[in-house]
Amino acid sequence: MKKYLFLAAGLFLLTTAAARAESFLGPAEPVAAAGKFSFGSGYFYYDDTWKNNRSFSFQQDQIFAEGSYSPCKGMEVFLRLGGADARLPDSQFKDNFKPYSGIGARGVFYTVNPQFNIGGTLYLDRVWSDFTEPSTSGDVAKLKAPWSASFAVLGQWTPYKVFALYGGPKFFYGASTEETRTLVNGVAVDSSRSIRTESPVGGVLGTRFAILGIDRLKLGIELQFTDRVSVGGMASYSF
Repeated sequence: MKKYLFLAAGLFLLTTAAARAESFLGPAEPVAAAGKFSFGSGYFYYDDTWKNNRSFSFQQDQIFAEGSYSPCKGMEVFLRLGGADARLPDSQFKDNFKPYSGIGARGVFYTVNPQFNIGGTLYLDRVWSDFTEPSTSGDVAKLKAPWSASFAVLGQWTPYKVFALYGGPKFFYGASTEETRTLVNGVAVDSSRSIRTESPVGGVLGTRFAILGIDRLKLGIELQFTDRVSVGGMASYSF
């Protein structure tokens, strides 16, 4: 019980301390056994509504590698490194892949029975370069290093050792600054405004199963829901 209280307190402190776009979250149950490591790689397509004085679509392709460690049974911390692009379809803005990193924790809060538990996944990330799109007219549009925080409360059903189904609500916040430079009669006019995710609440539904019956080799597939739908997956191996 002390372990679960410690995990819950840690997740709460991280959430209040940190409240880009979110990414693959995974179930609350760790990939690796206690005291062990795991390594994985994945892809996530992100599509959500952001806003300033208007609402618009923000899309990304994310490719990443993840390393994790389980310090005790039912808890896992992980580090993620990868690249992400950016597209704002409403304004034709787009830019290529930029490096990003993320840090997170997964943990089981309460075990109802051997087949069902309740837990949470917390994830924070940031793109470490600005997205820019210059035009032939000399105008420049820029998104300043987007960042985000996501926290999901998840129920997990494991009818078989090699298969798990999970889902629940997620709470998230993403923010950036949109900067533009426009040439007016040969004079550069700069403007800047904050942008952020429109809705702080969404949902997660996913599954994780052993590949070819190999318990240490798993594949996760996940949908995330807001006004739009995001989808991704991750293959991982536990040592």
